[in-house]
Amino acid sequence: MAYLGDKAVGDIVKIKEDGTAVNYIIVHKGKPSEMYDDSCDGVWVLREKTHSQRAWHGTSSSTSSNDYENSSIESWLNGDFLNTIDEKIREAIKTVIIPYRKGSGTSMTVQSRVNGLSCKAFLLSGYEVGFTRSNNQYLPIDGAKLSYFSDINSRIGKNSTDTAVDWWLRSPNTRDDASGFFSLTNGSLGGSNTFYSSVAARPAFILPTSLSVDDDGNVSANNPPTITADKTGDIGTLDSGFSCNYSVDDADESDSVSVTLDLDGTQISTFTATKNQQETYTLGGDDWLKVTNGEHTFTISASDGKDTATSTIIFTRNLTELTVTLAQPFPADDVISACALNVEGSIPADAVCKYEVTNNALDTEPVWEDCTKKSQAGFSYVFTNKTAENGFAFNFRVTISRGESGSGGYITSISGGFE
Repeated sequence: MAYLGDKAVGDIVKIKEDGTAVNYIIVHKGKPSEMYDDSCDGVWVLREKTHSQRAWHGTSSSTSSNDYENSSIESWLNGDFLNTIDEKIREAIKTVIIPYRKGSGTSMTVQSRVNGLSCKAFLLSGYEVGFTRSNNQYLPIDGAKLSYFSDINSRIGKNSTDTAVDWWLRSPNTRDDASGFFSLTNGSLGGSNTFYSSVAARPAFILPTSLSVDDDGNVSANNPPTITADKTGDIGTLDSGFSCNYSVDDADESDSVSVTLDLDGTQISTFTATKNQQETYTLGGDDWLKVTNGEHTFTISASDGKDTATSTIIFTRNLTELTVTLAQPFPADDVISACALNVEGSIPADAVCKYEVTNNALDTEPVWEDCTKKSQAGFSYVFTNKTAENGFAFNFRVTISRGESGSGGYITSISGGFE
């Protein structure tokens, strides 16, 4: 998947007309010159094959005119023709202001920039396809050459049967008030009365660079996925984990949305979303213990295969002391007299460690006994407490704090037993 702005002049892209993909040539990118309003800054596309033969304006010499703004072909371009374009692309086509000769007659005065003609679809002008007054003295300077039109062959237009045909330009022939110009089958400049109906129309329009183009060249005006989350941005320094509630949506009902969660660029999970369903991600427990101190980035990405939306949480972990204990003690049928406790992991030499055990964990105030030295030496620990009001039960409490070096570490397992 690429964007329209990434394509080159001369590339072919496909745009649907009445549901059928039609080839369009990228003929220019950006504004051709300062004659043009900023609205013309986009990707200019021209139908590769001519559309249909039709009059520029009028049905006879008495009704013909070279007033492009009020011509029948301009009305058709921005009416019946435009309505055949896929709805989303039609909405995305830019409303532009193009240079043109206003009114009818022999005047060669051109309206440009903010005074130009506002439209969506249009015919290219003589100057835009590379003609100049050296080709005909009655040609108005109603534009600047587009990048695609480098030679005479680039002006040759063909119909659906691949036959070269004449195709209309928007430039009036100012020798009178009823003639227009067109590109001939050999790419040279021709002209005739505007009611002449055997010349073809070849629509052009300008698209935003941000539209998507798939591997087959199909252009789509995609609605990207959206993410709604109750936490975004920098949520500060944490000494414990966090939970984030979020949901994803896509205005295009047919689009399937894939969600990916990652922490510091490493994928945590990926799944196909149920649109507008609340999901919760919790960074806690063992996963939180594995996170090193410092700044981290958690990202939710939602992709419909064409565009990707992201929501990011930035947080700083600053955990200098860790305590691990059992959520539920282990009960025993008789007196617990001794235990063994083994703590494994990467623990800095200057870390302050305290390992505690209790054999009356069910009591209101358990007796915690320090077994640090015994455990670190690999020996069993013998309890001094011999009573338990609520029955004997075992639990441990391991507390590790950073030393003066500030070096961090981690626990991989705590194991042992009791008797």
